[in-house]
Amino acid sequence: MAKAPKEILLEQERFELKPKSGGGLLSYEVWGYREQGKTVVTRYNLAYINHAIYRGDNGRVLGFDNAHGYPRFPSPFCLSSADCAVAAKDLGPSGIRD
Repeated sequence: MAKAPKEILLEQERFELKPKSGGGLLSYEVWGYREQGKTVVTRYNLAYINHAIYRGDNGRVLGFDNAHGYPRFPSPFCLSSADCAVAAKDLGPSGIRD
């Protein structure tokens, strides 16, 4: 049996947004491995954090990752994960509302 490739952090970035634009922090991470000259993405996450808008969940207003299969909305805009799943089912594969 072949040994599984070691997952590494491929890309990580954080952007501080100007208060004039609403403030907060936008960050993303991409994890995966490189094999035979190709890059394979195994997981990713994107988060918008703004404590001025939402203090729960460490300020995370909006989050998206491939671990759940749908966007996470921990803010009061989405009352439960079931509500989030219902809202997210209207999104197409690209994450854009059909």
